[in-house]
Amino acid sequence: MSSPRSPRARRRIKPSRMNFTPPIPKRKSQDDPNGFSVEDCSIGASDVTILVKGKPRSWKRPAPRLLKGREISIFNPSAQEQKLLHDALSAALREVDRNHHRPIFGPNIPVFVSINFLLPRPASHFNHKENRSAGNIKPQYRSKFSSVVPDLDNLLKFHLDTPFKGLLLHDDRQVTSVFVRKMYDVLGDCKGHTEIHMQEDTFISHYFN
Repeated sequence: MSSPRSPRARRRIKPSRMNFTPPIPKRKSQDDPNGFSVEDCSIGASDVTILVKGKPRSWKRPAPRLLKGREISIFNPSAQEQKLLHDALSAALREVDRNHHRPIFGPNIPVFVSINFLLPRPASHFNHKENRSAGNIKPQYRSKFSSVVPDLDNLLKFHLDTPFKGLLLHDDRQVTSVFVRKMYDVLGDCKGHTEIHMQEDTFISHYFN
């Protein structure tokens, strides 16, 4: 007959549990702000110019998500960041024009869009890593285009897909001409800006000359 287990043996903890350390949640970097702020906004008779401070975001491919049971929905990973930009633009437009309740460009107006994506600069672009300002950029990097990720087309799609709708455009199908550029930031603390200019497209094709 085997002897009964002692109370001490029942309370014994496995070594693997004794050495377990709970994971530390990652803190968001201060160099990657959560939101956007509009530094400048002007509305003309047929154009609008906006300067947005914040790291330019790129569009992420939607992914399927399994709900309860076997139902599958499509999840947009960019939705939250697009809403942040939409809210920042909406607040800036209301500050300039308190009667702004509809898109600046109506549904039947062709629109020309020009966007400069100014990406955050790496530390190697500065003379002193502690001073990451535009005046401290090394001469060889002052006019530097960015040939790294994110892709230019994904940057453009992020902005045209949702943030502009209902504020600047009735729908992104109105965009008939686009000029975009991707380079490193040359403004302020060089942590990222987006320069946006939109106007009615009045280009006359040479085919009609």
